Amino acid sequence: MTVLFTDIVDSTPLVDRIGDERAREVFKEHDRLVREALERTGGVEVEREGDKFMLAFASARAALRCAVEIQRALAASDVGVSVRAGANTGDVIAEERGYFGRAVFVAARVAETACGGEILVSEITRRLAGDDALEFRERGAHELKGLRGEHNLFEAVWNA
Repeated sequence: MTVLFTDIVDSTPLVDRIGDERAREVFKEHDRLVREALERTGGVEVEREGDKFMLAFASARAALRCAVEIQRALAASDVGVSVRAGANTGDVIAEERGYFGRAVFVAARVAETACGGEILVSEITRRLAGDDALEFRERGAHELKGLRGEHNLFEAVWNA
């Protein structure tokens, strides 16, 4: 399974700057764009907390298509938010309230490493999703909070 996390960058300062009501409208539009991309790419919404989504896909390619669609939709809209995204592929444990396991934790930490407008992926996800349709830039080895060792990350180029 490929797990994709998305997160609005600097959402708290945004709320402070534009106020609760306008921020709620912005977040709702963001949510709509994410869910539309999710529906088109065949994923499942596992969790949504605040301005973060955890999405799951049976294929790494579908997960990255979704991430690219989300970034492109946000860039083309007047929503005015920047989203970071991170994906990892591996075995997960399905529980009543979501998914659990190392693959999920890696995906979350990969997403935390990304900057606004970026899609970062683990090495396994890049290998599984890698084809001529999507370019990847090597981002090197990273230590991910709470996880042993270094993890090679790659940026999926979506705005070329």
